[in-house]
Amino acid sequence: MLGHQLVSWRVESVPFMVELAKEFPQFGYIKEEAPPVIGRTRELCAARPVIRRVFRARGAHGLLYESHLGTEG
Repeated sequence: MLGHQLVSWRVESVPFMVELAKEFPQFGYIKEEAPPVIGRTRELCAARPVIRRVFRARGAHGLLYESHLGTEG
């Protein structure tokens, strides 16, 4: 039985993700959910065309504003 476990997530920096996308084009699709979401989303959308798509992961919370920034899906 798994029970309740603390999970630690590693959040990579936006510049690092952009560098990966330059080297590996298939990496240019990002699902952004790490805080601060709006700031990171702005940086990722500004890195187009290297970053091909930025997807939301917060349900309807901030949907219209994030769409305005250029997110998809």
